[in-house]
Amino acid sequence: MARKRYIQAINEALFEEMERDENVILIGEDVELAIFGDARGLYERFGRNRIRNTPICEATLTGMALGATAAGYHVILHMMFANFVYTGFDAIANQISKMRLMTGGQIEIPITFIAGYGGGGSNAAQHSDSAHPALMNLGGINVAMPSNSADAKGLLKTAIRSRNPCFFLEASARGGQMGEVPDGEHLVPFGKAAIARAGTDVTIVTVGSTVRTCLDAAQLLADSGISPEQALGMDFRTGRGCGQCRGTGFKGRKAVAEVLILDDELREMIVTREPVRRIKEAAYRKGTRLLREVGLDLVRRGETTLQELNRVVA
Repeated sequence: MARKRYIQAINEALFEEMERDENVILIGEDVELAIFGDARGLYERFGRNRIRNTPICEATLTGMALGATAAGYHVILHMMFANFVYTGFDAIANQISKMRLMTGGQIEIPITFIAGYGGGGSNAAQHSDSAHPALMNLGGINVAMPSNSADAKGLLKTAIRSRNPCFFLEASARGGQMGEVPDGEHLVPFGKAAIARAGTDVTIVTVGSTVRTCLDAAQLLADSGISPEQALGMDFRTGRGCGQCRGTGFKGRKAVAEVLILDDELREMIVTREPVRRIKEAAYRKGTRLLREVGLDLVRRGETTLQELNRVVA
């Protein structure tokens, strides 16, 4: 296991998947120059037939990606910044996310979108949005938001191998963040959350760039004499359309006693609020005592999904 930068892990995943499948092509704005670093070296290795710059017109880009995919390619479309999703949203929302449904499964759309999101990168207002709530409200699209190097590589490889459209959102301010990446083949499945730090008294539900923030806060608590076991970090890693954040896991003796949520998005649009809503509903119906018993039951059975939580509290 080696330590690698977040952006280096993404670059490594792109190299491996383009080596594995010659139908994988990368198009986008300035991908030949690789100004983010994630596509560095790809043009020199695979050439213009598979790595190609495109015009600065996102409405054209998303339509091109759809057509090329329907013709048999697996397209990786680098949109640079999440804000640019808005100008290409028609093909994403009305065609790409719905094509498989509208054709009765006859056409698969294996497109992987890559875009940087979030503040902290000094990219100004028009290059710092977090567009994942809008994307997760669409059916038929997977959304991956890795928080560390290992997840960055594993989730991107899973996205590229998927037969469905996927958005891989890079945390703009985390490109230089170091982290351990497993050796050899490394895939991270969609729909499974990660426990970033085990604890007992409080559950922090977060995703993407804010996972590091939560882990830093937990360490500050430990440095001040508070046991780090009191902080449990839950990283969603992926989300799926219609507001369903899948793969939610709860651990800890009082894992649902106190819940905090943190997301790099407007408060009204926070997507990690879904499991908290379920917990509140359970508390209202069954009372606090049963809610705590549910938490204990989840611990006995280990990591559980949102669907299992519903079954327990029903």
